[in-house]
Amino acid sequence: EGDGGTAAYQGTLLLVIGPDGTVMRIAVERSDLPPAFEAAARAAFAAARFSPGRIGGRPVGAKLRVEVGFETDPATR
Repeated sequence: EGDGGTAAYQGTLLLVIGPDGTVMRIAVERSDLPPAFEAAARAAFAAARFSPGRIGGRPVGAKLRVEVGFETDPATR
């Protein structure tokens, strides 16, 4: 718990990005996120679109490691 009873949660997600910029897979590498927060993080990144990397002018897939964090306000718990 942080200041004033605020709770903080963190996790690390590994995103597999396809050559078209869509998120093809999401793996949780490390997390202390409650299930609802993990689901929200997954949903947010699943809907995201990325500009693909390029090699020799051709789009390629990539992996992206993302740190996510949530804080809760004790007044809303």
